[in-house]
Amino acid sequence: MKITKKIFLILLLLLNITLASCGESTNQLRFDKIGNYYKVTGLKNTKARKITIPSKYDGLPVYEIDESAFENCTSLRSVILPDSIKRIEKNAFKGCKNLKKITLPKTINNIGECAFSNCESLERIKLPEGINSPYFGDRPQHYGWGLFSGCKNLKEVIFPKNMPNIISRSMFSETGIETITIPNGVESIAHFAFSGCTNLTSIEIPESVTSIGGFAFSGCTNLTSIEIPESVTSIGGFAFSGCTNLTSITMPLVDNDGSLEYFGYYFGANFLGTDFQTYEENKKFVPKSLEKIVIINSEKIDDYTFACFENIKTVIISSETKIIGVGAFYGCSNLEKIIIPKSVEYIKSFAFSECSELNIYFEAEKQSLALSEKWNPMNRPVYWGIIE
Repeated sequence: MKITKKIFLILLLLLNITLASCGESTNQLRFDKIGNYYKVTGLKNTKARKITIPSKYDGLPVYEIDESAFENCTSLRSVILPDSIKRIEKNAFKGCKNLKKITLPKTINNIGECAFSNCESLERIKLPEGINSPYFGDRPQHYGWGLFSGCKNLKEVIFPKNMPNIISRSMFSETGIETITIPNGVESIAHFAFSGCTNLTSIEIPESVTSIGGFAFSGCTNLTSIEIPESVTSIGGFAFSGCTNLTSITMPLVDNDGSLEYFGYYFGANFLGTDFQTYEENKKFVPKSLEKIVIINSEKIDDYTFACFENIKTVIISSETKIIGVGAFYGCSNLEKIIIPKSVEYIKSFAFSECSELNIYFEAEKQSLALSEKWNPMNRPVYWGIIE
């Protein structure tokens, strides 16, 4: 009987401590009444380390976290959100550099831009299943802008099954993410989405993705390979600029703001008005580490597409490719091997000019395609009937 009484007293004490803690946490918060609910607008004590937001205040539900409510609350380390919360407005927790833990309840269906940007101690985030609207922010074009940008220690992101169809602009830029699997259903990876993710070593992109924005993976210095699915029809400029350790890339050749013929555009090379200048740009910006290119779902390799890619060693051409343009691989002085599929119907002049190390492998057993007179001006070795 005495033991039972002791257990009861201990439980009562714990309950009182919990209630006191909740009351203390609520007393630290500021609220605004909006019709028949409340929103949290900030802290009375900006040095609070832990807060628990109540599901109700003064008898009414708490639905929202206001814009910039906890912005730059650098003492904040832990936040507990109730299941009543539906909306977190922009910049709500921006700059909470010591915030290490927050759980987003499944009731949330709207998160504003930069809501958690520069939360430098945040290590893991699970996006709630409740986010099923086409965007997080107030405007579709601003959905999730910079949502976790600058979260330097963020290494794990768990996406919801009903992920909106875009990884937004700067959504994960300059985070500590090491590997990422984009969920199926995402159609667009926007500008700067993963730029500056220097710890990123691998990324999986599903067939649902059709566009990749400019600078999307720029500055991902530890990314060694990337595979872009054939579903992608648009890739912005500088998408892979500064990926200085990239060794292989698999991708379709797609229109990129009118610079289709210059593959270097993806790495930061600009079209400068003359062929010579543009090729020199390729030398400057295409990473010296890049040795292998696999071309998929592409009917044509335009004139001078890979000109002066001096460090490329292997190229595998799409089984849909029909034409290899003038000077397509001009000046690829370290290119050792290229496999030309049976689909190729025509190779134009100087396609392999200045390719002093090249061996050319045709899948066709004998010559059945049109070859320009000077398609192989250096008379590099040619092998027929090779299938790998």
